[in-house]
Amino acid sequence: MARFYVIVVTIGTVGRLSNREYRERCAARLAEIIMYPENSIGVGRIFIPSCFCAIASFRLPPHVVSVT
Repeated sequence: MARFYVIVVTIGTVGRLSNREYRERCAARLAEIIMYPENSIGVGRIFIPSCFCAIASFRLPPHVVSVT
């Protein structure tokens, strides 16, 4: 029997979404959650970006279209 889990993701400070660096940190954290969902099983809610994010300082290479 397949089990399905719901992961609730909340943007910590919506008002800061106008800040490019903040959006990039949110995107990097969201990518981490999507790539490794097993790390989030049992967590009620995840606030992004998180200071505990392993790739919080992730910067897109110049040749990659960034989140704008």
